[in-house]
Amino acid sequence: MASVAHIIRRRRSRKARRRVSQGRQRRWLALMAVIVLLVAVIPAGVTLGGAAWLYLDAIQDLPTPEQSVELGPAIGPTQLYDRSGATLLFTAPEPSSEAANWLKLDSLPPYILQATLLMEDPTFLDATAFDPVSTFSRMWRNILLGPLGQDPTLTGRLVRNVVAPLPDNPSIDDIGREIALVAEVERRYTPEQILEWHLNTNYYGSQAYGIEAAAAIYFGKQAQDLTLDEAALLAAIPLAPQYNPIDNEGAARGRQKDVLRALRTADNITAQQFDQAAATVTPIQVATDSSQLIAPEFTVYARRQAEDILRDQGLDGAQLVTRGGLKIITSLDLDLH
Repeated sequence: MASVAHIIRRRRSRKARRRVSQGRQRRWLALMAVIVLLVAVIPAGVTLGGAAWLYLDAIQDLPTPEQSVELGPAIGPTQLYDRSGATLLFTAPEPSSEAANWLKLDSLPPYILQATLLMEDPTFLDATAFDPVSTFSRMWRNILLGPLGQDPTLTGRLVRNVVAPLPDNPSIDDIGREIALVAEVERRYTPEQILEWHLNTNYYGSQAYGIEAAAAIYFGKQAQDLTLDEAALLAAIPLAPQYNPIDNEGAARGRQKDVLRALRTADNITAQQFDQAAATVTPIQVATDSSQLIAPEFTVYARRQAEDILRDQGLDGAQLVTRGGLKIITSLDLDLH
């Protein structure tokens, strides 16, 4: 039988081992807490702080809708020459003065709004709302995993077209700026106000910025007087401005039919309205300076190439070719032509 002293020694020994084990556990827990702090909490805080700073920096120069109608000071028209630089092929016209006329949504026929939404963002009016959690989550993922893809919504297109165009290979900072601007636009304005802004600044090809300018350039009328077939033709242009009825009439008319079919499928127009619009050969206003073009098909191609080259450099190619005061020497040999 163990003595009392032996039992006491064993109990003390167990307590000592227990204290050592508990101390070791506490040290491991403290070490794990430090690791978590270093690996997750501090970087998360830094990332969140960086996202907040990027957001505030991006939105400080956000223009109002009315301010964005102005394309900036006109340096002068861009001119295209043959390869010798001696023969002027084309002088880009100034944007239509109609672009300065700000239109309210209620002044436009409803099928203009319906066609625009169907082509660019069908759920825009119902799904658009400012969401700070989603915004900072996307900015966080952009910093950690980016650059993310560009925003596919109508607000995203508005920001890229009017406020902050993206280069062909956007960086993390470029996408972060877009995320911030999209969120701020959706915080400040209702979906209806954003749609109004978009329609007044959207690019419809041929130097037509805004639905009013497009109606004037292609049809010689005001946007409020557009017919269903005309509205369908215009709604198809912004996603691919090169397929406008002046530069590529065949493609423009084919896309017009696609818009009309989409409107009918969505039950935005009746079968009778569809049949009547689809059977209409929409008359296009002929550009007043088209007879002055030398090698018109080549000139259209050269203009498009110039816009693409400028966009590849992160610039607004359409705007510069319109009013950037550029002198572009093309590869055209008039003797061979």
